[in-house]
Amino acid sequence: EVSIFDFRIEARDKGTPPLSGHCSVELEVVDVNDNAPEVWVTSLSVPVPEDAAVGTVVALLSVSDRDSGANGRVRCAVWPAAPFGLVATFAGSYSLVLREALDRERVPEYEVEVRAEDGGAPPL
Repeated sequence: EVSIFDFRIEARDKGTPPLSGHCSVELEVVDVNDNAPEVWVTSLSVPVPEDAAVGTVVALLSVSDRDSGANGRVRCAVWPAAPFGLVATFAGSYSLVLREALDRERVPEYEVEVRAEDGGAPPL
């Protein structure tokens, strides 16, 4: 995406002889934080056996923000954290992994929320 535009402006009069002048203008379009981050679950492994090892990948997530610069940098967190965590695999991709052993008799089902926030001011 082009964010800098260069213009050459010329003005001429109708005198005799006609005179002219010119200048160059550089216009930079600055991004505003007008897009919220988006999160997609790209792969999900359910159900998860209670004897799954710590570090087991439960889901793969992708995040993005259409803004640029700090406005488009996304941070993610999982809530509640225990027994899950997020591991950044590469830009915009995360693995939801087990951080602790599961015990189906104690907690038979989990609802996990992934919160994504961009670096804008205010953050979205």
